[in-house]
Amino acid sequence: YAGSIIDSIWLQTKLNWISMMKYVFRLATMLTVITAVTFSIESGAQASYDPSARDLQRIVTWFEGDFDNEEQVWFENDPRSSVPSSDRHEPLHVTRWRVHLPAFGEYVFYVEEYTDDNPTKLSSRYLVAFESAREAGIRMRTWFLTNSKGSPSESRDLSAIEQVTRDDVVSLGHGCDVLWVS
Repeated sequence: YAGSIIDSIWLQTKLNWISMMKYVFRLATMLTVITAVTFSIESGAQASYDPSARDLQRIVTWFEGDFDNEEQVWFENDPRSSVPSSDRHEPLHVTRWRVHLPAFGEYVFYVEEYTDDNPTKLSSRYLVAFESAREAGIRMRTWFLTNSKGSPSESRDLSAIEQVTRDDVVSLGHGCDVLWVS
């Protein structure tokens, strides 16, 4: 009888040990999976994190519109400013429209500059594209139009501009991008 009790205790202990080992194995497996998933999510988040994303959204929101240098001209012409006439700026008006030109990037603007508050006196026409340069800030690239495809300043019709290709522009060249850094 004592032998069967000892055998029974031994068998129960062995079964408990096996159950405990199965539990430990399952727990270790779960912890390994959780650790791997967490690491994968964290490394994926770090790889996709863009420190310039918020600033890029802000600048493309602010960039479109009509702007002029009226205050600058007024100040430079004021006798109290002591700006020599040779250093004074002429009145300049800038109009920027967001356009759909995927060949140039996601955030592309068509820009017209004209003088004397007269849209027929175009002084410059160009495209500007913004993109994230990640840790380096926001990159602004510029292309000048080499042909007379559409001028929407009077009609506000951007369809001709949205037909522009890389053959219709000239770039300032490699290394001439502007980096906006916060």
